[in-house]
Amino acid sequence: MLAKFLKSITLQLKQVVLLEDPSLYAFLWIGIVIVMDLFIPGLLALILAAPVGVFIPRILNRRQN
Repeated sequence: MLAKFLKSITLQLKQVVLLEDPSLYAFLWIGIVIVMDLFIPGLLALILAAPVGVFIPRILNRRQN
């Protein structure tokens, strides 16, 4: 059943098969998703680290005063 489903995903454009191997197609998409899953949190960590680093000392100074 899974093999039939993966075979049905084969892309065609103007009756030219672009990608025939469904397992390769699946591995490519999984790889793309994994790279995005690693890249986006890393980027967010870098973007949010500076504002958090500025606000924490301000909050601590308010509590000490």
